[in-house]
Amino acid sequence: MLFAFLMLTHNVVFSQSKPRLQGIDLFGSDRLNARQIQSKFADQIEKMVSAIYENADYDAGMNLRQEVISEINRMGKFAFVELSSVLYSNGDVYVTVDLVDEADRSARIQFSAPPEKEFADPDGLLALWEEYENAAQALWRKGELNFEKMRCPALHCTYGFDHPALKKYEQPFQSKVPANKQALIRILREDRNGQHRAYAAFLLAHTQDPVELTRVLLPSIPDPDGTVRNNVMRVLGEIAGKRKEVPIPIEMIIKALNYPATTDRNKALYVLDGLADSPANREIITERAGELLVRLLQLSQPNNHVFAYSILKKISGQNYAERDYKSWGEWVEKAGGRKR
Repeated sequence: MLFAFLMLTHNVVFSQSKPRLQGIDLFGSDRLNARQIQSKFADQIEKMVSAIYENADYDAGMNLRQEVISEINRMGKFAFVELSSVLYSNGDVYVTVDLVDEADRSARIQFSAPPEKEFADPDGLLALWEEYENAAQALWRKGELNFEKMRCPALHCTYGFDHPALKKYEQPFQSKVPANKQALIRILREDRNGQHRAYAAFLLAHTQDPVELTRVLLPSIPDPDGTVRNNVMRVLGEIAGKRKEVPIPIEMIIKALNYPATTDRNKALYVLDGLADSPANREIITERAGELLVRLLQLSQPNNHVFAYSILKKISGQNYAERDYKSWGEWVEKAGGRKR
């Protein structure tokens, strides 16, 4: 399951199984709690999940989603309200209500200004990446991709190139991306089109220097577009996990843990999980993020909960049960974990 929720650039993981709503979480505000959300909106959320994932009626599902968001907005002073759903490969669906209190706006929504420039597509790479993603996602829907044995010729891969229908994309990316590196960096940082910036983050992983790539990606962690943030931190997570010699500023990742969206936290946790392998990072993770990790541990959403549990075990050397919140909270408090 851990691999499944890293795969896509957004919130949907396609499944061959009938979707089953397994959990509704709330994160980011003390004005409401998960029990209130479950009591008031469970039926609407259940219908939303069924419409999107079972009946393929995306518009109906999005209308239900917006109804819930609008009603929650009327329940408190919120700067941000989002409803994030993730479908896992076994058919389980988890929904998170992400909130930012108006009083926390300046602390939690600190993104860069939206870029304003437009750029030509360098050597057709943006169009080619979109074609590749569409082809790969169609194969995934049909259950034809095997990620467990996926070969990756780049610093990061989304779907790989093992399937016969995807092989034709490997060589163009490997040859054209290095030749157009500077143009792609400009797109990542300055293109007004968020989708182009998001594609550029994945394309740049087809360069060969992980230190340089990290330096290129870091300024885009606070991008105003959630998909860009997702893609950037996903690539950094791959580097953090497999290229231990590459320095990644841990404070930037810890700050992203408190960004407003489920996908922000998921990918920041992914990076932090790799960084937590280093003993030198464990004290600062404990001090700066320990209490937040315990809160994330309490979510039912696997793409937040599982990483929080892995990180807590690494920084503590303890092996408390994953739902033993009391022991984890006591350990963090004794170790000097900071309240956030």
